[in-house]
Amino acid sequence: MLAPLNWLKDYIDLSGFTANELAERLSMGGIEVDEVSEKNGGVLDISPTPNRGDCLSLVGVARELAALTGRKVKLPKAPAPRGAGNMGKRIQVHVGDTRLIPRYTARLIEGVKVLPSPAWLKDKIESVGLRSINNIVDATNFVLMELGQPVHAFDIRFLSGGKLIIDRPD
Repeated sequence: MLAPLNWLKDYIDLSGFTANELAERLSMGGIEVDEVSEKNGGVLDISPTPNRGDCLSLVGVARELAALTGRKVKLPKAPAPRGAGNMGKRIQVHVGDTRLIPRYTARLIEGVKVLPSPAWLKDKIESVGLRSINNIVDATNFVLMELGQPVHAFDIRFLSGGKLIIDRPD
């Protein structure tokens, strides 16, 4: 996973550290760093071990660096969403096997236009080795890279019968 220092700086003050020094600290903390690049402000290519799933996001890496450097982590803030709107009237969510998928949440967001991503989002997406697609796809990839939480966006026009069925493939 590519961890650009310029993005990590959104969550932790890294002043006074080079990319190599941060890589050394992460390695001492048990996070494997495969490669260090000083270009574009510094990028760490990390491979968290299976027992360190908490480091599969940039916020997770920032938390680890905070623990290893004594710096404070600044978590991203997001306003709480207002009401569920009319989702229940427009979409039914059905989870197939609740043993495999114990929790699934969905949100209806209307009035969104598919456009090219703004420059700041495009830059962040490309800094982790992904290709910018559009504002919707890039927003879901941003959340994945920032928080490690997979997010999917569905166009309501293409949901058969207004149903969103979440299940394993046949």
